[in-house]
Amino acid sequence: GLEVLALDAYDGGGSTAMNGGVVYAGGGTAIQREAGVEDSVDDMFRYLKLETQGVVRDSTLRRFCEQSAQMIDWLSGHGVRFDSTLYAAKTSYPPQGYHLYHSDSSLSPRAAAVARPAARGHKVYSPPTSAPVGFGVRITDPLRERASRLGVRFMAQTEVRQLIVDQDDNVVGVKVVQIPPGAAAAQFARLMQQAARFQLMLPASFPGSGITSGIALRYWRKAEALKSAHAVERRIRARHGVCLSTGGFIQNRPMA
Repeated sequence: GLEVLALDAYDGGGSTAMNGGVVYAGGGTAIQREAGVEDSVDDMFRYLKLETQGVVRDSTLRRFCEQSAQMIDWLSGHGVRFDSTLYAAKTSYPPQGYHLYHSDSSLSPRAAAVARPAARGHKVYSPPTSAPVGFGVRITDPLRERASRLGVRFMAQTEVRQLIVDQDDNVVGVKVVQIPPGAAAAQFARLMQQAARFQLMLPASFPGSGITSGIALRYWRKAEALKSAHAVERRIRARHGVCLSTGGFIQNRPMA
């Protein structure tokens, strides 16, 4: 029943769209069961408790494990497609054609002594491709399409700069910088797409990656200059609240 407005500094998806399209989940997901992988909430919890070493509260960690299978069901219900082809060995990323794998270290003797190992890396289904990254769009695109059908409005090229609070410190809105729809916004989007294309052309460890990254940087600087010239400041009132999706504030401990 809420009226929802989604704001993104670029075109949406962020690093999730750029990444390998992997969701870490366990405790007996539908995909695990289909692949014949035995897992339980208790085994997942014991393993992660060993890895996190108290950084995460037991109650939070337990809740994550208990809701893990539901998360996969929720994503699937909104159009994200997973696959149960199992790669049984430990790997940082599954070979082409495999989608369920041991993304963690639960197979190690140290971990296996504490909890039964299980494949918990759920890579979204995608046709064979030579691209090294970018599978995450198979998570973000279905979710965006579903949200749009449910009435969520999306504003691209709209960077949130500041929360607006009242005298009682209640969040009542946001201050944004936006390139108004039109020729400048379209050009900004094209420049950012070119920057992303060159940035992703070669992994950082490959010869020549410095050249492609340099070209990407030039496109990015052109985009930022265009934004500085055309962006306008707006204030948006929130009737019920503001939800921040920022990647976890990993570099800002007070906010974490």
